Amino acid sequence: MPLIFLLPLTGFAAGLIGGYLGIGGGVLMVPVLIEILQTRGIPTEHLFQIAFGTSLCAAIGTTSVSAFNYSRAGRVAWNCLIWAAIPAVVMSLVGSYLAAVSAPDLLRTAFSIFLIASVVILIRGKFTPPEENVPVRHVALVGTGLIAGIASAYLGIAGGVIMVSLFLIWARLPVEKGPGTSAAVGIVTTSVGTLGYILNGMAAQNLPSGTFGFLVPTYAIPLMLGAILGAPIGAKLNRRFGTKIFRYVFAVFLLFIAGRLLLRSF
Repeated sequence: MPLIFLLPLTGFAAGLIGGYLGIGGGVLMVPVLIEILQTRGIPTEHLFQIAFGTSLCAAIGTTSVSAFNYSRAGRVAWNCLIWAAIPAVVMSLVGSYLAAVSAPDLLRTAFSIFLIASVVILIRGKFTPPEENVPVRHVALVGTGLIAGIASAYLGIAGGVIMVSLFLIWARLPVEKGPGTSAAVGIVTTSVGTLGYILNGMAAQNLPSGTFGFLVPTYAIPLMLGAILGAPIGAKLNRRFGTKIFRYVFAVFLLFIAGRLLLRSF
């Protein structure tokens, strides 16, 4: 399929998934970008960094639109946001730096392990609503920001799969506000992480033409536009149908991608 169609469609699918589950869609965009970049002849030494940086940039659109729609529905815990967002900023910069200096095999293995962990979370993710008047755990919010920030930037994702789970299980946010709050923090992790990939990529050697640091703008823009269109539809589907059946289907897909990454050579 020509890139002029493949990239927007991938972005739309990522946005749909992101809006539905409160994640950034990077778990879908990164594998597609790896395939595209490899066929373009991108050297293995920079393959994963460019895929991660481009995915993060595109995910800014998913998280922004998702957060806006969840906010309109009153499903973002804005009073808790700053507790997770500030540490997420710091760790996003750390994560993008670590990715820039990591070997390709380490990045591939780390991303594959993350996909498998996401499968476990999606299948076993049964969240019991907090009892009434149970206070939110602010220390847990900070810890969630730290973990999500570094994971997001290091793996080229928005961190929503991790954040939603930790917000609900650890920080004890209300179930209906977990995905929306995750999307709002995701705006921070994707934006700062993208900046980190651009800055760290400026000093890299042997980068192909058309890159801006570890970012391909001509790929990121159509991915982002597609994601912006798909995200609000996903958020509406979440409110109408819930996520139980879709979680299982998406988990099988992620397991397939993880196995493919681990078994193939670059």
